[in-house]
Amino acid sequence: MSDPTPSPSRRPPAEGPRDDWADLRGSATEHPFTGPARPSARRVLRGLVAGLAAAVAAVTFLHRQGVWTTPAAAPAPGPTITAGPRPDQTGGGPVLGGGGAAPSGSAAHTVVFELTGEGPASVLYWVEGGTPQNVETRRLPWRAELSAAAGVGATMLASRERGGGTIRCRLLVDGVERARDTAGGAVPVADCSARMTG
Repeated sequence: MSDPTPSPSRRPPAEGPRDDWADLRGSATEHPFTGPARPSARRVLRGLVAGLAAAVAAVTFLHRQGVWTTPAAAPAPGPTITAGPRPDQTGGGPVLGGGGAAPSGSAAHTVVFELTGEGPASVLYWVEGGTPQNVETRRLPWRAELSAAAGVGATMLASRERGGGTIRCRLLVDGVERARDTAGGAVPVADCSARMTG
């Protein structure tokens, strides 16, 4: 008596996944959507900035709620912006946002943000606890200076506005380079961050 099931080598091949876009003749047709359009540099920068702002807000909220704390005995007052970039250093772009006085009783550090390369560019920079500053430069190099208390961070995000090219960011704290980044390609985005010490 023979076994009615065929041996594994004689079984018919399993059917592949079904192509929902196949026509009645069985040939594949083109998908109705050709794929997403390439996002612009500004859209990419806005997405990065939104994500980074959400992360900063979450960390700040957790820190203020006592969930995430630092080993410092007493929290230092947050930094505020003492001055935006001087008009001769903005590269012709407007500065959005405002400043305020440096906190009293805290050791202030001078933070310098620099951007070089091929312009025009969009720059977003801030010190933790301060107002983010947004600059649209028409040409590079660009430079801005802020004041920050010990223990806080400073960040700069920069993107070329039109097409490819290379940009370089640098962050100096009290004259010492603390961060450097170079970005190139179709949508270059440079990111420099540092935390104040002492």
